Amino acid sequence: MNSFNNRHSEIRSLLNPAFCGILLYNSICAYEKENSNGIPFSVILLVLPFCLHKETREIILKKNRSNLFKIIEDNSHILINFADRTTNYLPFTFEGLGLIMKLNMFKITDNGFLVTHNKKAKINKQYSDETKKCIKSAVIIGKLFGKISDNETIYRTLGVRP
Repeated sequence: MNSFNNRHSEIRSLLNPAFCGILLYNSICAYEKENSNGIPFSVILLVLPFCLHKETREIILKKNRSNLFKIIEDNSHILINFADRTTNYLPFTFEGLGLIMKLNMFKITDNGFLVTHNKKAKINKQYSDETKKCIKSAVIIGKLFGKISDNETIYRTLGVRP
């Protein structure tokens, strides 16, 4: 991956560590509301491919009262290239996690779960509508993953392997 300054301006804007970190943080918080043990590290890697892929994000936002199994059953096409998308977003996920960890916003438990440590991040009213949608979808996907709370089941449902 190119260093931050050598990336295309669109990549720097859309996939910057602060933005990705806020999405990941909000997803961790939502997961914790469903399962206080925290989100498994392997599951947090799946958040950005849901939130940053526009078609998938729109489906998640429309079906926010549903469960992940029903969403996938009704919209199986969103899993096309999901594994590749996940792999492509990994560097940005790691950068976002690195930033929010440096800011002491979460910690890793002895069991390898991510739990929030500092609950100060809020949705800014000045964010664009698209940014707010990304954040809201991160919250929804965190909640959906938290309701399942089994990383193996989540991965099997999505047809990917850790």
